[in-house]
Amino acid sequence: HLGGEEYNPLDGTRVHIESYSFPYQMACDALEITDQSEEAKRLAVERAMEEWHHVDELDLEDIKMELRRPFEDVRREPEELDEKRLFRLLTGETDETLKEGKILNVQVIQSNSQRVMCRLESGLKGVILKEDYSDRGRDADFRINLTRDEGVALSRSERG
Repeated sequence: HLGGEEYNPLDGTRVHIESYSFPYQMACDALEITDQSEEAKRLAVERAMEEWHHVDELDLEDIKMELRRPFEDVRREPEELDEKRLFRLLTGETDETLKEGKILNVQVIQSNSQRVMCRLESGLKGVILKEDYSDRGRDADFRINLTRDEGVALSRSERG
């Protein structure tokens, strides 16, 4: 209290007293404060001045656009997704996670002398044909002595 009056942090700025409502509203919006009492607004301004990064997060461009064109839908048209981006969004897999030569941990679903049915950690299912499978540490005729759900690391570039 100064001279019996409540201290206002805006008094120490160049903001005119008749314009205090704007910084009050900005501070309350930035800090997501819904209490509109004078004390709450004063404290919000004080906190916003100390933690100014909250005010930087306000998008004043949205306010300007609303004043220019009230209620106009200013959202951009959704981008057309190419196959690669759609695949990444749906599976979480990328060119890097599935690149040739990369060792992948898979869950064996089924195997026979010609192919291995498997599931990647992302849930994506795959088939590994005999000609794409490493024979290192395995029977030469591609018999895989694994039980269902047992994990195995596979790499396409290990072909012999």
